[in-house]
Amino acid sequence: MKSPGLAVLPCLWAAWTFIGIITSYSITMFEGHYKTPLMSISDTGAKIPESIVLTIVNTISNLLKVAIMYVMYRLIEIRAAERQICGVISRKLLLALGWTACVGNLVVIYLQVGVDSVNRDPTLWSKGPSGCRALSCSSMTPDQGALQGLCIT
Repeated sequence: MKSPGLAVLPCLWAAWTFIGIITSYSITMFEGHYKTPLMSISDTGAKIPESIVLTIVNTISNLLKVAIMYVMYRLIEIRAAERQICGVISRKLLLALGWTACVGNLVVIYLQVGVDSVNRDPTLWSKGPSGCRALSCSSMTPDQGALQGLCIT
């Protein structure tokens, strides 16, 4: 029997991400942090227990995506070398763009971990962007470091 090799990476990524999101969703529902059963994925990361699970799941998911992108890059490089097609620059540019997307996703994940959940009061959104910004910045504490510089009071 042959080993599956690196072809197992996309399956592992899909299974890991699915199980992680379902786990985070279940924690949110059982803890009573969200009242309705229909919520977006970002709502599952609003409070502490499930936000930590979602952060770990997304971090490992991004690492798996980086590995999948590199494996696909190498496979295309091998195939392109055989047939003398596709530019080297375009392949490297696509790999760099994919990795940049993963890094950007990680930055967003870890910035959200540092900020307390924004009060999801419907009146907040009726005030427009300035109301949202003022309310979210006023709820920050001084120990939130670099995020404090984003607030203009």
